[in-house]
Amino acid sequence: MQRLRFIINPFSGISKKGRLPQLIEKHLDHQQYSYEIKYTEAAGHATTLAQEAVQQGFDIVVVVGGDGSVNEVAAALIDTDVVLGIIPAGSGNGFARYIGLSMKTAKAIRQLNSSKILRIDSCKMNDRPFVNLAGLGFDGWVSYKIKKSKFRGIFAYGKIVTQESFKFRGHQLQIIIDGKILDEDCLCLEIVNAPMFGYNFMIAPHAKLNDGILEVVVVKKMHPFRFPQLAWHSLNKTINKSGLTKCYSGKNIQVKINQETPVHIDGEGMLINEDLTFTINPLSLSVLVPSTNV
Repeated sequence: MQRLRFIINPFSGISKKGRLPQLIEKHLDHQQYSYEIKYTEAAGHATTLAQEAVQQGFDIVVVVGGDGSVNEVAAALIDTDVVLGIIPAGSGNGFARYIGLSMKTAKAIRQLNSSKILRIDSCKMNDRPFVNLAGLGFDGWVSYKIKKSKFRGIFAYGKIVTQESFKFRGHQLQIIIDGKILDEDCLCLEIVNAPMFGYNFMIAPHAKLNDGILEVVVVKKMHPFRFPQLAWHSLNKTINKSGLTKCYSGKNIQVKINQETPVHIDGEGMLINEDLTFTINPLSLSVLVPSTNV
């Protein structure tokens, strides 16, 4: 019998979570797991609840929320033996989609019963951990705007992308990859562990979760009329072959910042005005994945 703590973010995504306790009781294998449920009350609270779970000897912490909630819980489980589980309940759910989790809550709970443990890499942007990806530029700006908005979901993202695409001017960035200096004029820059933004949009189809390598994707500056082409390639997993990006890889990535820059880390937008260093921590996090995926 393994001890499992559910950490539920009641504010994430676009769906109501009032039925979750009943669904967990119905679909979780009670011969395999004993469990308790905790709810987050504010930003950062999920990390505290996950740290408590580590200290109290829980075997698995299952986060119910979006990529931001996954980030908060994972931050407490890196370099421990406690396993991260996920019930997708955000808007984009990029990381959860990539590892093969169902977007239907009942099925995602049942997937816990027959899952396997995968050891993956984790990353840091300066001192901030992340597991999926981080980005600078236009997608950072969109993430920052959506964070300030009361709306969620793909239509909210689409509206902000449309509104902001003709205003955004891009960034001239100096990028240092394992000592090699690059100067890039870009729409956005992605530092990638797992390849998916959310809603099945792939930014780095060649990225792997457990190879000890960060993928670096420069999305070239382009007219907004070319955004549908970019989106098509992203959905069809060909963006790295589209001619719209430049792809690099490395273990230590530095980005020189000379002005206030929009950044996202696992989908959470913010404004940064300091140089950034991205590093990878190989095989430092255990994650429950469906037995037929990844």
